[in-house]
Amino acid sequence: MQPKISIVVPSYNHAPYIPQCVESVLAQTMPDWEMIVVDDGSTDDSMEVWKSFDDARIKLFQNDSNLGTYGNQNRGVSLASTDLIAILNSDDFWEPNKLALQLEALDRNPGAPLCYTHGWLAPNTNPLERKRDQHEDWPITEEQELFPWLLESNRVLASSVVFRKPFAKFDPGLRYSGDWMALLAASNHHTVAFVPEKLTYWRIHPTNSFSLAESASVEEIRIRQGLLMGADRWIDGRWDRAVVRRGLGACALHLAALYVLWGQMGLARKAARLGMRFHPNRRAAFRRWGVCNLPQQLALRQLWPGVDAPYRSGADETFLPISLNGAT
Repeated sequence: MQPKISIVVPSYNHAPYIPQCVESVLAQTMPDWEMIVVDDGSTDDSMEVWKSFDDARIKLFQNDSNLGTYGNQNRGVSLASTDLIAILNSDDFWEPNKLALQLEALDRNPGAPLCYTHGWLAPNTNPLERKRDQHEDWPITEEQELFPWLLESNRVLASSVVFRKPFAKFDPGLRYSGDWMALLAASNHHTVAFVPEKLTYWRIHPTNSFSLAESASVEEIRIRQGLLMGADRWIDGRWDRAVVRRGLGACALHLAALYVLWGQMGLARKAARLGMRFHPNRRAAFRRWGVCNLPQQLALRQLWPGVDAPYRSGADETFLPISLNGAT
């Protein structure tokens, strides 16, 4: 059977979660897939677990050296034999009709670079608690302008996305936000496809890479700076200006809070003023600006309860903006 879609599974030290991940793929109602598993030098028994599955559609590779999250993902894409790439992290899993519904949506939207779905944040419990809606007020139309919504944050679950292969490109220099950047790049010039059903589960557990807050916050600061550098271009783009301004305003207010976390109060006030320029909720923006004018310790307590001291101060040189390639 010639596969219609390649499922790229980057794997690293997720042995306890692999069986549910694989079983969710085996249960897909669309059977003509290949599963490209790339283990990034796991030190647990992940390889033994992968080898226990006897299905010719599952192709297992192991890196000679650790490539990191997105370097590993890029290698998986390079090994894929089809023009459609579904990303599935090895600790996540899917509903059985996920791929079938996404391929139908992509067929109806041939110009879309990708299709994503709704999903659940899945705590590390059994049975699952289906309570945390990741998407809130985001658009739910099948064809949608995703880019201005991504200016605020990325609520697209990485394992929900099916890319057309030319758009499945990830920055190996990033550790936490490569999927956010790939979505921004793909949606900058194209509308995307969407399936408004909760078909993806993002597993939350203590070894998730996103939980390593200090280095993740630096990466987020750099991306938000890059997005705000392109503010005039986004506002003058093809999107609804009100949505773009809301996204930019929220981006600036998030950035202000991150600067407070690092004890960079001057930068925090500057970002908060930018948020006041863009954000439609002037009261919320003014409150954030007011907090950023408090003494450092009080501002930290307001915005980051439970954090006793800011991260190491004077780290401006680490906050070099990450620009969206070709757009800023």
